[in-house]
Amino acid sequence: MFGNRSREAGANALMIMRWGHPNVTVSQKHVHPAAEGMERALGRLEALNRKTVASVAENEKRQRPATSANSRGGTFRNALRAHSSVG
Repeated sequence: MFGNRSREAGANALMIMRWGHPNVTVSQKHVHPAAEGMERALGRLEALNRKTVASVAENEKRQRPATSANSRGGTFRNALRAHSSVG
């Protein structure tokens, strides 16, 4: 019960192990994540991924030299678009 509640509160298997189990394998054996907790974790992961993608896109935008819309610049993204539209 303590392990499950600790896990729901955000503790990982290593933390739980240090609170009384001899190794992580024992902690993993006794801690059973609830479906709701797994859904919350996936939601946090998806939010983190969206934030990371947005950050990378913003960095690319800042680093990209200004070109006209009609430019056939040699960026990787343009090459990928051209390749994707073929065939």
